[in-house]
Amino acid sequence: MATCNEPPASVFRRALQASLDKDFNTAITLFEQLTGVELYAKKAYAFSKYMNKIKECDMDFLISMADQGHASAQHSLGVCYQKGYGVPQDRTEAARWYRLAAAQGRATAKKVLEL
Repeated sequence: MATCNEPPASVFRRALQASLDKDFNTAITLFEQLTGVELYAKKAYAFSKYMNKIKECDMDFLISMADQGHASAQHSLGVCYQKGYGVPQDRTEAARWYRLAAAQGRATAKKVLEL
């Protein structure tokens, strides 16, 4: 659990470490403590820098979050399958994850499906 005064960067680092340790429940709890802006900024940076270098443990975490219904993770998993980042490229699987994210109102997933 994060303390009230713990900086967002520290919470984010602990969440990433928990995901590396495959403690997905702790990781998700920590990620959910960050505000949308804090999490988006950290996630956007991490994905823009490392998307083509996703490791197996990162995929396990992403799949775990997507399976639990997190629209952002579902969309990101769609991107991974579409581009072949960390998994074999599979447009059918990509479309499945995009549809799940779009069903929850994820606008970017809806746009991809419209193309």
